[in-house]
Amino acid sequence: AHAALDTGIATIVRVPTAQWGMASRALDGGASGILLPHVDTVDDARAAVHHLRFPPVGHRATLGGMPQYDYTHVSQKKVAAEVNASTLIAVMIESPLGVTNAEAIAATPGIDVLFVGINDLAAEMEVESIDDPKVIEAMNTVAAAAKRQGKYSGVGGISNEDSMRRYINMGMRFMHLGNDFGFMISAAKERAARIRGGS
Repeated sequence: AHAALDTGIATIVRVPTAQWGMASRALDGGASGILLPHVDTVDDARAAVHHLRFPPVGHRATLGGMPQYDYTHVSQKKVAAEVNASTLIAVMIESPLGVTNAEAIAATPGIDVLFVGINDLAAEMEVESIDDPKVIEAMNTVAAAAKRQGKYSGVGGISNEDSMRRYINMGMRFMHLGNDFGFMISAAKERAARIRGGS
């Protein structure tokens, strides 16, 4: 997170469900945002804001020095205003209940992004494919709810480019398009195929 701050990269940390101590520690260490799994209700969303934003928005404790300010002393009022404004809170919609409550979750002050964990959502909907029409309809519901509330939406758990484009065209902008393991394995396979093909 410190290296990212110095290079203008936003570090977003996914934490386990309702692990507020871990989430606030990541923010104290310089993370730019938190991705929270299994947010199903407005109460879940409000709890996130309560724990992860400084007063008067939430109740996160203020530190004496923060990496965003190179650990120099900054007034609490300045920290609260600036760090609240620059901290992203993305909540994961991963159940039919979360989809049903998407509008109210998006309307919660302090929530920035509704992010659909599409594989978990499909599993909880008891369908076999993330391309099932019911899943696509749920994705549209979440995207539309976020847009109406002036918030962003996004999706993770897909690798097919046509599916990615479907959700980008739906208005989703917070896209998880892969991870370090997948990128490294893909590059290694490509390199191995080139070498074997040239022998």
